[in-house]
Amino acid sequence: AYARDKDGRLPIHYAAREAGDEGEMDALEILVRDAPETAMMSDHWGRLPLHDAAAGAMNYADAVELLLAVAPAAATTADVNGQFPTHHAAYFGNWDCVELLLVAAPHTASAVDTQGHVPGQDQRAQATVATGANAAQDGSH
Repeated sequence: AYARDKDGRLPIHYAAREAGDEGEMDALEILVRDAPETAMMSDHWGRLPLHDAAAGAMNYADAVELLLAVAPAAATTADVNGQFPTHHAAYFGNWDCVELLLVAAPHTASAVDTQGHVPGQDQRAQATVATGANAAQDGSH
């Protein structure tokens, strides 16, 4: 659970990134259960497993929910590029993940990264992020 690769990534980073693949959600659940502190361990780019789950090739809301439960502070942790998990989820169009992340950290909807970008650069992403932030502030979703 603690072995890092050349990029500083732990097994939990890979399990979070591939949580939609067969067996990977099970692996993520085991890693979270047996080594919950790894949910707040970053790779060389400052990315936590939550960043990886948010950027998953599929909409990994279950993985995001699990990681938020064990490490809620991860939602408010930016990587070395100043990107929060919300940036990653919006970039990949993972709208269910965006919603979960905005409930956990509404201020990240307008967080500017080191390149001057806010989560979601196209109009659809911006509308979704803004709607999610409003719902999070209102306590609804």
